[in-house]
Amino acid sequence: MGIGKHLLRAVANRLVDGGAKSAFLWCLAEGLAAPFYEMAGGTKVRTKQESMGGTDVEVVGYGWTDRTAGGELESPGACASL
Repeated sequence: MGIGKHLLRAVANRLVDGGAKSAFLWCLAEGLAAPFYEMAGGTKVRTKQESMGGTDVEVVGYGWTDRTAGGELESPGACASL
């Protein structure tokens, strides 16, 4: 498992420990992160345009919800299986 998967799993576990039932994040649509979050079980929720350094870029929002019987965010298990 790479460092990105370890970090995402650690964040998801921390959210679950804090009682979170869902998670959401934004990333660049054209970057390497978008396919990574999709492989980690994230659902593309929406896209929008943002200005970064004077350039308009498309960003995409990914979400994870409480879909497991154990009441944990889907992402920790999904990351563990990557």
